Amino acid sequence: MRTAGVIAAVCVAVLALGVSGAGAEMRQGAFNVRPFGGVTVFEGNQDLDTTYTYGLGAGYNITRNLGAEFTFNHADSDAHGNSSEVEAYLYKLDVSYSFLEDGPLVPYVALGGGAVTWDPELGETDTDPLFNWGGGAKYFFNDKVALQADLRHIAAFDDNANNFMGTLGLNFQIGGEPPRRVALEPPPCPDEDNDGVCDDKDKCPGTAPGTEVDADGCCADGDKDGVCDSVDSCLDTAPGAKVNEVGCYLVLKEKVVINLYVQFDFDKATVKPEFHNELKKVADFMIQYPNAKAVLEGHTDNQGTDAYNMRLSKSRADAVRNYLVQNFKISAGRFGVVAFGESRPVATNDNEEGRYKNRRVEAVITEKTPAGEAK
Repeated sequence: MRTAGVIAAVCVAVLALGVSGAGAEMRQGAFNVRPFGGVTVFEGNQDLDTTYTYGLGAGYNITRNLGAEFTFNHADSDAHGNSSEVEAYLYKLDVSYSFLEDGPLVPYVALGGGAVTWDPELGETDTDPLFNWGGGAKYFFNDKVALQADLRHIAAFDDNANNFMGTLGLNFQIGGEPPRRVALEPPPCPDEDNDGVCDDKDKCPGTAPGTEVDADGCCADGDKDGVCDSVDSCLDTAPGAKVNEVGCYLVLKEKVVINLYVQFDFDKATVKPEFHNELKKVADFMIQYPNAKAVLEGHTDNQGTDAYNMRLSKSRADAVRNYLVQNFKISAGRFGVVAFGESRPVATNDNEEGRYKNRRVEAVITEKTPAGEAK
C-alpha cells in the first residue's frame, strides 16, 4: 500500500499547513483534476483481500451544485488461499450534487455507472458493468485547491459483488466563473476616518489609516501634541507648542515683530493689568515656538534727557519681561532687553497723542539667542 500511503501523506501535509478556506467555493464552468489514493474492500464471496487503490479523476462543474466526473483507478489484490494476484481496472462516469457550495467545506452525494475489468494472474480477463453510489466532502484551501474525501458502494452486476472504496485526494479546480464575493455590510454608523469608532463618538476624527485607537477613536499621545506616539519622533514636546507632522517643534524661519500696545503713563514703567491680553500675544507665541527667543525693545518720548530716557526705556522693557515671566511661566533666559530711549519714535513728539504712541515696548522674536541683557 506504498502508493496510497504517499498520496495520503501528501494530502495530510497540505491540510496541516492550515491554509485558510476564506473566499473558496465551487465555481460554475470549472474543470477539475483529482489524483487520489485509498483502499478497496471486496465482498467476501469474491475471495479477494482488501487492498489499496489509486487513480485519477477529471470532471466539470455544470452548475455550482451539479457536476460530472470520469474516473479511472487501479487496484491490485491477492486471491484468498493462494499467492496469485488479481488486478482490477475500474472506469466510471458519475454525476454529483454539492451542498453548501459557498463555503470552504462542501459535502456532496454522487452516483454513476461504468465497468470493471478483472485481470487475474491465473485465469481469463473479464469485464463487468457496474453501478456505484456514495458521497463525500471537499475542503477548499483556496479557490483552486481542495482536499477531497470520497466513499463509494460499487456493485458489479455479473458477479453480484458489493464492494466498497474509500479514497482521499487533491481536487484542482481550473477556470470557471470567478469566486463570488459577499458584499460587506455597510457600517452600522458613519465613520469617516474608518477607525472603527462612530463619528458621533469619535473624539479624534481624522486619524491616519491603520492607526490603532481606543474606544474614543484616539491614538496614544503621551505629550498631547496631536501626533500619535507611533509616529511621534519627539515624545516630550511642551504643552501648547506647535509641532510638525512627526511631532517635533516647528522652526521659526524668520524674524517676527510683535508691537505691544502697552500704554505707559508719563515717566512710569509700570505694566497695568488691563494690558494682560496684549502681553499674552507674546506669551502664546513663545509657548507655540519653545525654541524661539525674544528681544524686548523699550522706547520713550522726547521728554527728559537722553540718558534719563535710556534708563526709563530699559525699565519699561524689564517690566514687560518680568510680567511675562511671572504671569505666563516663561523662562527669563528666553528674553533679552534693549533700551532705545527716544531715538526711534514712531509718531511725532510735538503733541501728547504722538508722545503717547512713542512710549512703547516691541518684541522681536527669532530662533537665535537674544541680544541684550538677560536676568
